[in-house]
Amino acid sequence: MIADRAQLHRLVDELPEASVAPVTEYARRAVDPMIAVLDAAPLDDEPFTDAERAEVEAAFSEADREGWLPSGTITTSSGPA
Repeated sequence: MIADRAQLHRLVDELPEASVAPVTEYARRAVDPMIAVLDAAPLDDEPFTDAERAEVEAAFSEADREGWLPSGTITTSSGPA
């Protein structure tokens, strides 16, 4: 089915009020070709490997053992990060 602008306008006019905000955001994103390409791209083109999963689990285990470092306490040699 090929839609034209008149059909699109009719559909917009028929939208229930609850759908206006999400459809507006979708249309805004579709207007920008780069955002449209990024939205259509897969989230990740590589599988999450067992090795990566183990690294993430190890990091969370370390954080559980030693506690989380609040981001406000992180500093660099030139001051707060």
